[in-house]
Amino acid sequence: MALNFPNSPTLNEIHEENGTKWQWNGSSWTRIVSAGAQGFQGVQGADGAQGFQGAQGLTGAQGAQGADGAQGAQGYQGAQGVQGADGVQGAQGYQGVQGEVGAQGAQGSQGVQGAPGTIGSQGAQGAQGADGNFGGATFDYTFSTDTTDSDPGQGVLKFSESPFSGALNLYIDDEDDNGTDIQSFLRTIDDSTSTIKGHFRISNRLDASDFALFTISGVTENTGYFDVSAAYVSGSATSFSNSEDVIITFARTGDKGDTGAQGAQGAQGAQGAQGFQGVQGLNGTIGVDGAQGAQGAQGFQGVQGAQGAQGFQGAQGTSFTRTEYNYTATSGQTTFSASYADGTDIDVYYNGVRLTPDEYTATNGTTVVLDTGAAAGAIIDIITFESAGPQGPQGAQGYQGVQGAPGVQGAQGSQGTSFARTEYNYTATSGQTTFSATYADGTDIDVFLNGIRLTPDEYTATSGTNVVLDVGATAGDIIDILTFESAGPQGVQGAQGFQGRQGADGAQGDVGAQGDVGAQGAQGAQGFQGRQGADGAQGDVGAQGTQGSPGAQGTQGAPGAQGNQGRQGAPGAQGTSGTDVVRAWINFNGTGTVAIRQDFNVNTVTDLAQGYYRINFVTNLPDANYAVSGSATPNSQPDWSKIHIFGQNGYPTGASDYDAPATSNFEVSVSRTDGTIFYDAEIIMLSVHR
Repeated sequence: MALNFPNSPTLNEIHEENGTKWQWNGSSWTRIVSAGAQGFQGVQGADGAQGFQGAQGLTGAQGAQGADGAQGAQGYQGAQGVQGADGVQGAQGYQGVQGEVGAQGAQGSQGVQGAPGTIGSQGAQGAQGADGNFGGATFDYTFSTDTTDSDPGQGVLKFSESPFSGALNLYIDDEDDNGTDIQSFLRTIDDSTSTIKGHFRISNRLDASDFALFTISGVTENTGYFDVSAAYVSGSATSFSNSEDVIITFARTGDKGDTGAQGAQGAQGAQGAQGFQGVQGLNGTIGVDGAQGAQGAQGFQGVQGAQGAQGFQGAQGTSFTRTEYNYTATSGQTTFSASYADGTDIDVYYNGVRLTPDEYTATNGTTVVLDTGAAAGAIIDIITFESAGPQGPQGAQGYQGVQGAPGVQGAQGSQGTSFARTEYNYTATSGQTTFSATYADGTDIDVFLNGIRLTPDEYTATSGTNVVLDVGATAGDIIDILTFESAGPQGVQGAQGFQGRQGADGAQGDVGAQGDVGAQGAQGAQGFQGRQGADGAQGDVGAQGTQGSPGAQGTQGAPGAQGNQGRQGAPGAQGTSGTDVVRAWINFNGTGTVAIRQDFNVNTVTDLAQGYYRINFVTNLPDANYAVSGSATPNSQPDWSKIHIFGQNGYPTGASDYDAPATSNFEVSVSRTDGTIFYDAEIIMLSVHR
């Protein structure tokens, strides 16, 4: 998209177009990137070298002079002497009419440079900038519309398809347009243990609103380039032009966090009472039967005769029906469609975590309403369970023959009942994979690890007696298995009533009314919700925003006596802006055998002594001039924790042994704030900035 910059801009002039601001630096327009939330202040860049002082200009005719300040005595004109101290500055006079340019005089010798002025006090902090762009490491590349799997060449990236849709592959050269090698960065992303290893975002270099966002599922390293397995997620662009100047930003996903413990199982509800049997009707005169209605209670037995042909048995009731609805939510969406008969026979999941009934409403039979609006892109899964449909119509009864001695009554087919739902709960041992559960069909079970529902690809359920996880559990993990099965056998039939005396055959009695269905048993109490899983690893710090434009210049004081003006020297180069980059971070358990929960660029943690640890980097830092921040839990200590940071071989006797941190590692200790007790902490979190 072409930009309409103004002609003949002034230094530091701001131009805004399509919601993006640009600044003229004297030779080109540079984009002002909106800053994200303010990070730690970077180390101040070195001051730029001072520009050379320009040669003394020609002296023009003097204009009308303003009111004088206290003026020093005028020296003789000639070789310029040491510059005197400034006089008190007078009020600025009106500017006179410019005189004609005088003849060029002889150039005086260069005077001794005056001492530098004192540095002005720091200005007030500016207001916080708008939210930053997509965080991560950003590189400059050129887009190619070629779709073949090959090395695209330095500074070039391309895709396996265009336009983008669903799964695809990114082919990107090892070096960007500026010669920056990205191999180590992509290898770090490939090391992530999460299913989605990270994200990348491609946008026009000059227009951040023209972008496409992708997930990363795998990285393959080839000679000279990488093949990144990805999937298109969203964005305003589904392709870019050939040779278009783009930037690509990578963000790594942290390793999969620990799963929270399973809540206790709720108590089973009491079974509903059995309905009363209907009253037995009188036996009527034998005649041709019509279509049989619903069977009433047994009447008194009439005259014995030949048994008629047995009617066809009605269709067997079906087992329960299980239906799953899947949605990708829009921002703030609360209502999702689902058909169900009873709102207590559904499960609702938010990004794979089962919600409690207090977190949604399911009463109208057609929708589920979340109490809190979902985030854009959240995955909502709704599973409904319903009993069988109505029993099929009974076949027409055969004609009754002459009554005779009754034959042996055939066994009645079992009635289809509601589905049975059973829950098994276990606390796993280290590496345990097999857990007992009884089921008829392995597709009619749900398996949860610390409250997170597993996919069928993560376990095996074929034997009908146990479930086998693909990956061994961690000691203390909570495993829940829910099974759903059709009804068991029908209850025992009541004893037959006594046979009455034979009477005259009368008209056939009406069918007795069916007994009331017993009240449904109370539902078991809801199990306690499992503990929340550990927080995911912190995302990479966003790239540093460009430096804001300089503040407006203060009002000029009234001039002192005017001296000869020289030509202005070229301005000195501006110092580079400091940066703040997270070089490494870690969250680990320091009790017993050290256990790393999540980390970035940390190889190992060495347990040196009680309360003392050495943190070893995977990739050495460029120098030891880095900063470390952190915190630790106080455990049972009666005081808050105190973190000490020191260098290699800096433990444990005292401050005199503390060395500067090394490029390959640094050491920490944990103690009470008064420094009297050093102890192993359960949660220690550290971050390294450089």
